[in-house]
Amino acid sequence: MIRGIYRMTAGQFRKAIDAGVFGERHVELLGGIPFVMSENPPHILASIRRLVEVRTLPSGKGKQAGYARCDIYQESDHVPVILDGRDVGRFAVAGLLP
Repeated sequence: MIRGIYRMTAGQFRKAIDAGVFGERHVELLGGIPFVMSENPPHILASIRRLVEVRTLPSGKGKQAGYARCDIYQESDHVPVILDGRDVGRFAVAGLLP
């Protein structure tokens, strides 16, 4: 038996979510590997409230891990959903905020 990490495509990940594989957990796909997202409270900047930060282009490992890009969307914006480099839709920031 070969052991190692199985990398999923965005399509496989979407099918797994639709099939309920991850249950109620919030999971994100990074480099083809599903990761359970932390349950941290929302980040609120004292000067820029009611916004969403979208971090992309992950790199590094452990304490050196980070994201090369951070886009900030205001409450009136719509965030693009990109899977495998394809724009597959958009969602309203206002729909995410309490």
